[in-house]
Amino acid sequence: MTYKEQLQHIVTEYRAAAQPWPATAHEMAAWAIETGRWDPQRSAMLRRCAEELSDAMREEYITDPQGRRVRSKHMARYGEGPTQVPLWADIRTAGHEHMEIAFQQRRQQMAFQVVHAQHRLIQRQAQAAGNRCTYQQRACQACVAVL
Repeated sequence: MTYKEQLQHIVTEYRAAAQPWPATAHEMAAWAIETGRWDPQRSAMLRRCAEELSDAMREEYITDPQGRRVRSKHMARYGEGPTQVPLWADIRTAGHEHMEIAFQQRRQQMAFQVVHAQHRLIQRQAQAAGNRCTYQQRACQACVAVL
């Protein structure tokens, strides 16, 4: 039974247990957890917690001596390919190398986002003009040229 099928079975059990119906997903989730029918996997909890910690660190700011608002936590990826490890550090205590890598990677990410935003804009314009193939080819060529 797939995970989705297991979840669907929980809904079936919820209804069979004469729980309120119609119900919100939140109500069904609370019942599933309380009755031991759903127990999050440790890996899922770790992933979720790590995502929430990362989100919180991205939004943590300090005021520098010049009065500017500056992000205090920065992430830099170390390693190559699938073995990359994202490490977080505080700008006030991080080494020069970590901050240099973090800023360089952030600049690359921003350039990538700009190129893809331009690509999506060209696609939308092409769809509106009814000439999709020609514009997509130009967009792809533009992406390759920038990267």
